[in-house]
Order: sequence, then C-alpha cells, then structure tokens
Amino acid sequence: MALPASGGLKVDGYYTISASVIEYESFPESYQRKIPAYPIPATLIGKLAVDNTVKGQGLGGELLADALYRIVRAAQDIGIFAVRVDAIDLQAKEFYLKHEFIPFQDQELSLFLPLESIAREFDF
Repeated sequence: MALPASGGLKVDGYYTISASVIEYESFPESYQRKIPAYPIPATLIGKLAVDNTVKGQGLGGELLADALYRIVRAAQDIGIFAVRVDAIDLQAKEFYLKHEFIPFQDQELSLFLPLESIAREFDF
C-alpha cells in the first residue's frame, strides 16, 4: 500500500483465496488419467487485481507469488491438488498462461496449476 498525498491509504493491489473444487471433467485428458473421477480439492484465487496506476510494474506477479506461497503452506495441513483461477478476460488469461497455468478443456477463461508444480518453485 502507498500513502497518497491526501494522507489516506491507497490499495495498489489485492487477491482473495478460498477453498474450491475442480470437476473431473474439466481437466485436460492428460490429467484425467492421473486422478480419480470425482471433484478434486483445490484453492481458488477468486480475485487478483492491480490498480491501473501501477499496472505493468510487476505487482501482479508479486501478488500471485504471495498467494501461491500461502497456498503451498496451507497444503501442508489440508488436501489441495491444484490452484484454480477464473480469468476476467483474455488479457488476464494471458497473465496466468505466462505463469504456467493450464487451461481447462471446458471453460475458456478458467485455468489451473497443479500444487506439485508450485511446491517445486518454493522448494517445499
């Protein structure tokens, strides 16, 4: 957060995370062969937003990394197979694709990232 000249606090970006599931049918076929045929536990990054005044400065990537780190830590105590996101538009989808998220086969703007991929990045 930054302190604007007016003296109040200004939020430059934020994210939300919550428990979720991913329907088996949504996974690409290459993943369906690896998992049971029922809803799979996941964490949803429900919102990840950056104020227009700071877009392009890397804050979105930093917020995503922080969210993923928190999710990996939580996965040490609860079952989480993947992180899912529902991009608001194609530009947001491209942001997640750049960070190695994988598109679902039945939802154009929804993607996931297996927890094992995230854990490797954080050496868990």
